[in-house]
Amino acid sequence: MKMASLVEEIRAAGPSTPVDLTAVFSFLVISNVSRASFGNKQRNANEFLSAVKAGVTLASGFKIPDLFPTWREVLDAVTGMRRTLEEVHRIVDSTLEEVIEERRGAREEKAKCGMVIVEENLVDVLIRLHEQVIITRSIPKP
Repeated sequence: MKMASLVEEIRAAGPSTPVDLTAVFSFLVISNVSRASFGNKQRNANEFLSAVKAGVTLASGFKIPDLFPTWREVLDAVTGMRRTLEEVHRIVDSTLEEVIEERRGAREEKAKCGMVIVEENLVDVLIRLHEQVIITRSIPKP
């Protein structure tokens, strides 16, 4: 269904209008992966995708603070890198927390009705592992 709407969007652009196929296919791939992982389309998917792209951009390449490691904290603050990283973290964290809570709620509803979860997505598997205390939600800091 999503592919058909993207094809229609490209067709509607007309022959003389440029279309950024990289952005179109990137959105399609990320949308399909997130749907397979999370089980449904998220309400704030565009904000989440923008945050992920910003995080990848910040993680890759060369940055000014890399030149002067002793001044890293100051340069991160001056260049806005720290603020951007914190915003990316906030968006990604809140989106993933929302996904986890929605899936937990759905699992609890099915359990109350006596239904068995037959098809698990990635979030269901992680919740099950967390409930079995195989994994924790906190990351130990060195």
